[in-house]
Amino acid sequence: MRSYKWVLAAIVVSLTMILPIMPANAYVPPGTDISNGAKNILLLYTGYYDPANYNGQQVGVYEKEKFKPYVSHLNQNDEPDDYFFDTFLFLGIKSPYGGVTGGRYYGSPDTHPGQKQDWQWFLDRVFTQNQQLDALNQAVKEANQKLNQPDHKVLVYMMLPFPDSQSTNFGDIDGSGTSLDFSSLEAREKAIKWYMDQFMSRFNDANYQNLKLAGFYWTEEDLNTSIPGETESVKYTSDYAHSFGLKLGWIPYRGAMNYTNGNKYGFDWTCIQPNRYFDTSSTYSRIKEIAKTADSSDEGIEIEFDQTVLGDKWYRQALMDYLIGGVESGYMKNSLLAYYQDVYGVYDLYYSANPIGKKLYNDIYHFTKGDFQLPATGNIKGRVVNIKGEPIQNVEVTHGDKVVTTDEYGNYEFDNLYAMGQDFSVADIGDKIYKSTKFSVDIQAGQTIMRDIVLENGILEGKVGGTVDHSVYSNLSAGIIPEVSMPAGGDDRELQRETNLMPVLTDGIYGNGNWDTDRDHYVDFHGNTRRDLYINLGQTSTVKEIGFRALLSDEAGIRLPKSMDVSISNDGGKSWGLLGSITDNMVTLIDAAHDVYEYHLSDLNFQANVIKISFDVAPWVFSDEVKVMGSHGVIDGATPPPVNNEIIKAPNYAMSIEPDIEEFSIGQTGKITVKDLKHTDDSGKPIIINNAIFSSSNPDIVKINSDGNITALSGGSAMIYASVNGIQVESKLINVSVTDHTPPATSASVAGEIGKNGWYKSKVAVALSAEDAESGVAETYSSMDGKEWMKGNAVAIEADGMHTLQYYSKDSAGNQEQTKSMVVKIDQTAPVIDAALPETVYSTDAVSLRISISDATSGVDQTVIKLDGVEVSAPIEREPFTLSVGDHIVEIAAMDLAGNEVVRQFTFRVDLDIDHLDEVLNLGYDKGWITDRGILNSLMASVRKVQEQQGDANQVNQGLNALRNKISAQSGKHIDRTLADYMLAAIDRLMQNSH
Repeated sequence: MRSYKWVLAAIVVSLTMILPIMPANAYVPPGTDISNGAKNILLLYTGYYDPANYNGQQVGVYEKEKFKPYVSHLNQNDEPDDYFFDTFLFLGIKSPYGGVTGGRYYGSPDTHPGQKQDWQWFLDRVFTQNQQLDALNQAVKEANQKLNQPDHKVLVYMMLPFPDSQSTNFGDIDGSGTSLDFSSLEAREKAIKWYMDQFMSRFNDANYQNLKLAGFYWTEEDLNTSIPGETESVKYTSDYAHSFGLKLGWIPYRGAMNYTNGNKYGFDWTCIQPNRYFDTSSTYSRIKEIAKTADSSDEGIEIEFDQTVLGDKWYRQALMDYLIGGVESGYMKNSLLAYYQDVYGVYDLYYSANPIGKKLYNDIYHFTKGDFQLPATGNIKGRVVNIKGEPIQNVEVTHGDKVVTTDEYGNYEFDNLYAMGQDFSVADIGDKIYKSTKFSVDIQAGQTIMRDIVLENGILEGKVGGTVDHSVYSNLSAGIIPEVSMPAGGDDRELQRETNLMPVLTDGIYGNGNWDTDRDHYVDFHGNTRRDLYINLGQTSTVKEIGFRALLSDEAGIRLPKSMDVSISNDGGKSWGLLGSITDNMVTLIDAAHDVYEYHLSDLNFQANVIKISFDVAPWVFSDEVKVMGSHGVIDGATPPPVNNEIIKAPNYAMSIEPDIEEFSIGQTGKITVKDLKHTDDSGKPIIINNAIFSSSNPDIVKINSDGNITALSGGSAMIYASVNGIQVESKLINVSVTDHTPPATSASVAGEIGKNGWYKSKVAVALSAEDAESGVAETYSSMDGKEWMKGNAVAIEADGMHTLQYYSKDSAGNQEQTKSMVVKIDQTAPVIDAALPETVYSTDAVSLRISISDATSGVDQTVIKLDGVEVSAPIEREPFTLSVGDHIVEIAAMDLAGNEVVRQFTFRVDLDIDHLDEVLNLGYDKGWITDRGILNSLMASVRKVQEQQGDANQVNQGLNALRNKISAQSGKHIDRTLADYMLAAIDRLMQNSH
C-alpha cells in the first residue's frame, strides 16, 4: 500500500541502511555486517487500514498462518521445503488516530503529523500476542521443526516513525507534563531514544527464540537537507542504534533528495526504489538505470510488486523486469535486496487459484536464492497500417530500449525477446497525423508472432506543428480568461483553485521551465480526471492556429496529457466541430533544456467564437500558456466549423482459442474465433468477425478449417494465423502433447446414515476414486481439517462436527490435479432436554416451569412441548388455581437439523393441604373472588378450627364438612363459582384422604 512522492501523493516507507567503507562502484553486499547479515528483506505493512475501505476486513494483521509462505518456501502440498526470506521489516503508514508514522506529513485529509499516541499504537501493534512479531516467531519455530533446523533464526528490522518537525504537540513521554515540540532537534532526539528504548526493551523481554533484532528503519523516503535538524536526526538515530550493535536502513524512491548519498548521512545501508512497477510510462531501461546508480553508489535495490500481477500483463512484465534485471545487472547475487509486496502480496501469489500466482511465487523464491533462470526468447514482426489496411511509414515501434522505425511497407520486427508478456508503444513520427497507441503480445519461445497494428487518424483538420505569420495574425486569446470544467463528481475545491489560476494561461508570460521555483507562471492541473478549457473569443473570428504549452518532469510526476482533443464552435458552444486529437507523440518540443512541449494545430481556416481544449490529467499537468492565432471577423474565406467530424476507432482484432488450455491432446478439437475488441454489438460484447481467413504453419500437426474449427493431428507445435481484410491478427501458438499432460480427476463418495439438511447421523466412510485415461492414476492424497496429508483412497470420519476434506491425485506422468474439497457434516447425538420442574407445587402458587433444549452440533430444528397432552410453549407459566390438584405430565419432543430425535417426560404434582386453606381464602378475597368480608371471616374461623384439630380425624372431617357447607351456600353469591368449585373439590379430596 505504497504511493510515491514522485507522483506527489501520500508517502510510504521502505527499507534503509548506511554503508561503511566499501570498494568503489559496487552494490551494498548481501549477508554482511553492513546489514547485520540481511540478504533479502521483506517489507511487512502492519499499520492501520480502515476496514471500511476493505470490505470490513482487518488488513495489516499477520498471524502465524499468514507468515508461512514467507518464512519458508511451500511446495504444492503446502509443506516447507526450504527457507524463503531471511529478514522482515515491520512498518506502517499511519495509526487509527490519523497520525502519519510512515514519513512526512503532506496535509492529506484526516491525517496529522505523528504524535506519541500514534507511535505507541504501532509499538503495541507489533507486540500483539499471536500476531506480528509473536506470530513470526511461531511460524519460524514450526518451519524449523519441519526442516529439522532448530537453531534457525530470521532477522527483524523495526521502523522508526518519522520524527516530523511539523509535530509541534507530540505528547509527554516522561511524565513531566510537557508535550514535546519537534521543531526542536533536542525534542526529536528525545522521542527517538524513547521509542527505540521501548522497542528494544519489549523485544528483549519477549525472548523470541527464533528472531534476532538487526536494526531500525528510517521511514521518510527522501532526505531534505534544507529542513533544520533532518540530517542530524538521522545521524543521532544511527549512532544510538550502533551503540547496541544495531543498524539503520533506508529505502528512498528514485529521484528523492540524496537518494544516492545514504551512506554519507549515516545510513548503514540503502536500497533504491526503481518505481518501474508504479510508473506506467517506464520501461525496462528504468531497471538498468537504477541498477547502474545503485552499483555506483554502494547501494541496493528494492523489488516491487503487488497482487495486480495476477490479472494484468503489464504489471507482470514489470515484475519480470526486476527479476531479469537482477540477472543481467548482477544485483540478484551481489546486492542487498528489499521486497515491496503491498500487504499480503507473496501470500496471495501462493494461494491464488490463478496458476500464474504459483509460478511468480516460485520465480521470486529462486531469485532470492540466486538461481532464477532467464526466460527463453522468441520474435515478433508485422506491419503498422491505417484503418484501410494501408502501410504507414516513419512510425516508431518501441520496446524497452529498442526502437524500430517502419519502412515504406510499414514493417517492424523485434528478435530475441523474452518469452513472456511484452509491451510495445507505437508513435507516428512522420506526418504526425496518427494517434499513438500501445499493445501487448505473449512472446512464444522459439517462435515468431505475427501481428499488424492499426492506428487511428487523430488529426482531422489542419496539421501538427507549423506556424502562422505573427505579423499578419494576432493572439486572439490574449487576456481572455479561460473557463475550466471537469466531469460531474470531480473535486470542487480543486476546480475552484484552478479557476483562480486561469489568467496565467493567457497573460503572455512564459514560465522558465522550473515548476517549483516559477510556479506562479503555471496552472497546475491535479487529479486523475478530465478537464475542458473554454476560450470565448467574444465574436466570430478566423482561427488559424491553436496551441497549448505543457511542461514535462518525470521525477515530479508532471506528465504530458496522453491526448488532447481540440474543438471549435461558432454558436457560443451549442455545437462543436472536432479538429483532431493530438496525442503525446505529436507534440512539438519547444524548449529542450526545460522539457517544454506544445500541442499545436496550424493550417486552419475556420470561423469560430469559442475554442474547447480537452485533456486527461494523471496526476499533474503544468501549463503556462494557451494561444489562439487568427483575426477577428471572417477573412481569407474562412469556413464554418466542420460538421460530423469524428475519429473512427481503429479495430483491435484478437484471436481466442477454445478450449483455452496450454496443450491439446492428439485428436482433440477446438475453435478459433476472431473478435474486434474496440467495437461491440448491441449487448456490449466485442463483435465477432466472420470473414477472417485462417491458416496453420503446420497443418500436419494442427488442421484448421475456413470456419476456424481446429483438430490436433499429431504431436508438436503449430502457429495459427488469421487476417481480416488484409490485416494480420496476432498469431497464436498451439502445442499438441505427445505425452500425458492431463491431470487425473478425483471424485468422492460418502457412505453413512443420511440425516436431514445434508447431515449424516452416523460415522462416515469417504471413498476417493480417481481416473486418468492416459498414464493412469499413481497416488491419491487427502487431508482432514487442515491436518497432515495422507496417501490412500479411504477416509473414515467418526467425530461429530463439520469437517473439511481436501483431496487430489497424481498420475504416472507426474500431473497433479487442483486440490478439491468437500464438507462432511456429522451429528450422531440427539438434542439435550433439561427442565426445571418442582416435584410439588401448591395450588396457591403461581407455576413457572423452565425448559432448556440445546444441540451442540447441528443445532435444534423442531420442538413440541405438551402439558397434560395439550401443546404449549416454553416457558410454562400458570396462575394460582389454574392447574387442578393432582399429578400433571410435561412431555417434550425435540429434533435437531440432522434429524436426531428425543422425547422426555416430566411429572409434577399440584397439592392443597389443610395448612394452606387460609391462604386460598386470603388470595380469593384479594382477587375479588370473595366479595364479603364477613363471609371471609366466617370461613377463616372454620379453617382455623380445622387446622387446630389436626390429629383428630373425626373432628377434622366434621370441620371440613362444615366448611364445605358454608362454601356451597355462598357459591355464586359472595364466592365466585369457579373458586367455590375448586375449593369444594379440594375439600372432598382432603376428607377422602383423612380416612
